[in-house]
Amino acid sequence: MQTPLLSRRALTLCAALLTGVVWHGAPRDAVAKPATAAKVPIAVGSFAGPQQTKVRAKVMDVLRKSGSYEVTDAEDIKPGAKTAAYASMAQAMGVNAIVVGVISKRHNLTITVYDANGARVDAIEIKGGGGSFGLLKAVDNELEISIADPIARAKPASGGGKKAAAAAAVAPKAAATPPKPAAGEEEEPEISEDGEVEEPVEGEASGEGEGEASGEASASAGEDVDAPSAPSEPGLRPLEVIVGLRGYRRTFDYTDVRKNTDLLGTQLHPYELPLAPAIIASLRFYPAALFSNGFLSHVGITGRYELTVATGTTYSEQGVTTALDTSAASWHLGLRGRITLGPHELGVFAEYGTQTFLLRGDENPVPLKPYALVPDVTYTFVRTGIDARFYFGKVIVGGQVAPRFLTSLHEIDLAGIWFPGATGSGLDFGVMGGYRVLPYLSVVGGVDILRYGFDFNGMPDCPPNPQRCPVAGGATDTYPSAWLAAMFHLDGSAAEKPAP
Repeated sequence: MQTPLLSRRALTLCAALLTGVVWHGAPRDAVAKPATAAKVPIAVGSFAGPQQTKVRAKVMDVLRKSGSYEVTDAEDIKPGAKTAAYASMAQAMGVNAIVVGVISKRHNLTITVYDANGARVDAIEIKGGGGSFGLLKAVDNELEISIADPIARAKPASGGGKKAAAAAAVAPKAAATPPKPAAGEEEEPEISEDGEVEEPVEGEASGEGEGEASGEASASAGEDVDAPSAPSEPGLRPLEVIVGLRGYRRTFDYTDVRKNTDLLGTQLHPYELPLAPAIIASLRFYPAALFSNGFLSHVGITGRYELTVATGTTYSEQGVTTALDTSAASWHLGLRGRITLGPHELGVFAEYGTQTFLLRGDENPVPLKPYALVPDVTYTFVRTGIDARFYFGKVIVGGQVAPRFLTSLHEIDLAGIWFPGATGSGLDFGVMGGYRVLPYLSVVGGVDILRYGFDFNGMPDCPPNPQRCPVAGGATDTYPSAWLAAMFHLDGSAAEKPAP
């Protein structure tokens, strides 16, 4: 009675053995493997704006490392190209989307995605926080997530990929009008001449002037119309010239005066000039910035010249009035290095210069006093310091501070007349502001203070001249001023060179 049970077990064992043979004998290709998601083919076109080479390289690096995209370099296609140009490039390369970018002066990146038919899919903005370093870091952190949806929505080519591209190459080009954004979709940002992203002008998006545009398009149908060139990248500023007027006053006063009485009643006279006008002109020139934005483009020549005009001084003593011819001038010339922080700029400089202030006619203003009322001065100095400029749109603010190391005090240290052995130093500082009224012209003004201090190393004994015995511990020579000028500036157009 156990035979049926044994038969069933034998049959079960045979079936198991047969199944194993079939499984192990089957070809490996017949075994199903888990599917791997294919990479989306995209192309990265040209970028425009400050540091465009570095930012574009970072964008391509992030997209490749994401593992989601097959990235092709398409640098020939530029921001602002026509729909037909995007479509032709996408179909020739066999990609689903083309990415181009524009960087504003504030280092904000606007990336626009076009599909394989040349239609604009979307634009995303990555803010750089005011500097190129911040923008590169933001691209690293935000790009992969922000761009995923626009690329996913990009439509592949409708018409056969490379075949459609070949047909498009044979067919004559037609003037194309950029597609209008769908309801709720933002208008594509306009690109200004200096590479900034501009807001659309009110009325443009509503279709004003469409009749004229359509008429122009129909008139140019069948003509070979080239795509507009990409906006030029503004480089570092190579040239800046300031010309204007300064109003200043001067006070020369003695400190620690030691009164001395002699037969002639000799005394020291302070000097004050209430107000005087001067012509000012200054220059900053960076020769290397005409050709590139490399290291040498940050090193330039700086200089300034000032000349007092229409100025005189009247002095009265013991009923005698003396008119004194007054002349003053200064110049300095040197080198300046700059460090850019986004749109802002820090500078360090070293200059050599001179300053003169001369009074003519005071050599013998009162009988029995054969000496000048106050010493004429000719200072030579080395001026070093730091300055800064901050740009907020069209508004400019800045400041500077600079010690002056005197190498000569001509006249003040004149032996037998004034204060032999005198030593001194100076300091000037100021603030400025301005407003850009044209791309090449700004109106600027500011307030400055310049002051020299002297130690006369006074001796208790009088000089050999019995008619002259000035004794003082020191003096100060102070020049507060305010100025207004026109600043002409040439912004560079040199492209950023790739790092070696």
